[in-house]
Amino acid sequence: MNVLMKKLLFGALALVVVLFTATSVVAQSSNCAPRGEVVKKLTEKFGEVRRGGGIRSQKQAFEIWVSEETGTWTALSTFSNPSNTGLMSCVLSSGTDWIHDMDWINELKNPTPEGDPV
Repeated sequence: MNVLMKKLLFGALALVVVLFTATSVVAQSSNCAPRGEVVKKLTEKFGEVRRGGGIRSQKQAFEIWVSEETGTWTALSTFSNPSNTGLMSCVLSSGTDWIHDMDWINELKNPTPEGDPV
């Protein structure tokens, strides 16, 4: 392989790495948006309302949004935007089949033997 061909091959490989990295960064940050936009989507599209949360630090809160009707749920991390443009929220996790009563979790530790009435 001559020197020019090696430079072209190296350049093409470097471009692929840069594009792949940029795509990964965009994909990772796409789960964050201004809090108002996130809340609007959760309420209008999923019918969710805030059901709980807590303070994670002086500038960050954890929120749980739930739809009683569909059972969907979303966990958010909400924080002050470093550029002081308001609050930002990031979706940490979401799912279905939300259950308020956690008594069922004991079954994971002590399953009822098959055939025994519950």
